[in-house]
Amino acid sequence: MCDLLGQAHLEVFDNVLEIRGGKGKRKDERKEELTGEYQIPYYDSNGIIGYTKEYLYNGVNIVTARKLSIGSVHYVEGKYHPSDDTINMTSKNETILFNKYFYYWLLFNNDILKRMSTGIKPGIRMSDVRQLKIPIPPLEIQQQIVVVLTQIDSKIKAESEYIEKMRQITPKVFSYYFNQGSPDTILPTTPPTTETSTLSSITPEISSPPLPMTSPILTDLPKVKISIKLKPKT
Repeated sequence: MCDLLGQAHLEVFDNVLEIRGGKGKRKDERKEELTGEYQIPYYDSNGIIGYTKEYLYNGVNIVTARKLSIGSVHYVEGKYHPSDDTINMTSKNETILFNKYFYYWLLFNNDILKRMSTGIKPGIRMSDVRQLKIPIPPLEIQQQIVVVLTQIDSKIKAESEYIEKMRQITPKVFSYYFNQGSPDTILPTTPPTTETSTLSSITPEISSPPLPMTSPILTDLPKVKISIKLKPKT
């Protein structure tokens, strides 16, 4: 990826991004969960904290914290309402700067935001964010980077879901072995399925060798495997 970014040129945020603040909502203007008319995600400095009736922005936006959780980065598609503790950014022209590329770049370089934080309570100024610089490679290369990182993101999400399933089933496994229970009372009769894919079609350095699942208790769990191999530098 470093080789790909070698073809990039530096550009000031303000030249390629529309950068906007948010607007706070009182607690009586939002709900903690989706309900009735409250269907619009309400974003604070650390992500979604509730739902409201009206949206402030629509489309693809990258949301980061202006206060408190400095360095948090969120990719948003569609209608949403950000609080006044956020900074909201979207590309002025996606043929120059691809939004998803900007999201991944900022996510992996969020230290530049953390270093800007000043004062007793963490906070950054929007005027300072406007002056930051981002390396912008040709659009085709941006899209190649996004394809690889999106696939890895999907694998991480599937792996996290698998781990959560393991956490949920562990007490039942203990109950079965130590209380002489029945497997029928441990595992769901219709186990969830997870589509398994590999990254080998995207890059030869990434593959998905199978992992053994020998326990009969675990055979109904969704099987998700990932292995990432890095080529040594020559």
